[in-house]
Amino acid sequence: IGPKTGNLLVARIFPEEDRTADIDIMLISKQGQVIKTNFQSIPVLANRQTFGVKVFRVADDDEVIGLAS
Repeated sequence: IGPKTGNLLVARIFPEEDRTADIDIMLISKQGQVIKTNFQSIPVLANRQTFGVKVFRVADDDEVIGLAS
């Protein structure tokens, strides 16, 4: 988290058994943009040197305000 990667907006830890479950997640932005995706479509990162996965791109003047699963 810093100038290169930006701020962390939303984070949630899911148990390993959820990786095989058919779970959808929804991300909501302040300006009303919504994305719904299946949890299994998000790659697992095993290397601790990684910066995470970007699931949802928002405009510079917008931000993610909610996560639902």
